[in-house]
Amino acid sequence: QRVIKNTQNLIDMKKMDEFIKMIKSADEIVIVGVSSSGTTASIMATRLMRMGLTASSYADISWMKMRAKLAKKNNLFIAISTTGTTRLVMDTLKMAKENNAKIASITGFTQNPIADLSDLSLHVYSTRFIDNQKFVNSQFSMMYLIDVITTYILEDKEFMSNMAKSR
Repeated sequence: QRVIKNTQNLIDMKKMDEFIKMIKSADEIVIVGVSSSGTTASIMATRLMRMGLTASSYADISWMKMRAKLAKKNNLFIAISTTGTTRLVMDTLKMAKENNAKIASITGFTQNPIADLSDLSLHVYSTRFIDNQKFVNSQFSMMYLIDVITTYILEDKEFMSNMAKSR
């Protein structure tokens, strides 16, 4: 409950609206993350794809870099990184940015290199601050925010219809 409440407190609705506009207007959405953040990136890409958006995810650094080298102006790269310091993700974002892609991120800390590279960054409560050692799900707050994002996108009837068709 504390993770959800603290993540809710970090949601800036102005940034959320801008984030959703970036998603809706992108020709292609590429979501990157490594390790457990890579799994979260895959889930987010699947949700967006089921809504009719052109979305893919990459957790393998070679594939991330290849995709970033082919980035275009109206592509949106979204980085998922709990720490915001994953060097492999930073390198990918730098390459995509060199090709004029837009960059967004979801991280567990407000000040970090990935957020600095981003045109827009959303933040979640980091579960590193939970004092219960049995709580090991570092992606819990990320998944909560992705639920919020997708819920807002589904307010659009077209995206809702696409989601229903893909069920």
